[in-house]
Amino acid sequence: MVPTIQDQEGRDALMEMARVWLRLAETYKDRQLDIVRRCVAERVMKYINKYLLALSVVVSVAAFASQASAQNTAGRDAAIGRCIRVAHLQYPNEEQQIQRADVYKACMVAAGYQP
Repeated sequence: MVPTIQDQEGRDALMEMARVWLRLAETYKDRQLDIVRRCVAERVMKYINKYLLALSVVVSVAAFASQASAQNTAGRDAAIGRCIRVAHLQYPNEEQQIQRADVYKACMVAAGYQP
């Protein structure tokens, strides 16, 4: 047997109570969604900030390494020219290629570079 409400006033009161509960449920649902959205946004921002920090560090290191490499290249080029001149001065004849190469390699190593 289903309970019934006999008078109109009682039905109206129940309908109003149901409407209030539905509004409360919607408000609660909206607040929960806002909380979830804020939490997700905070998490996403935290990861984005970490990513941007790591990216800036990598770019800085790459720029520094590139600059150091460019400076190192100029020094290496100077050492190559100097070592070639030294090798040619010590062994000017074309027949002495092996000795000239040994002098060049020793000079480059002494300068701190790979031959």
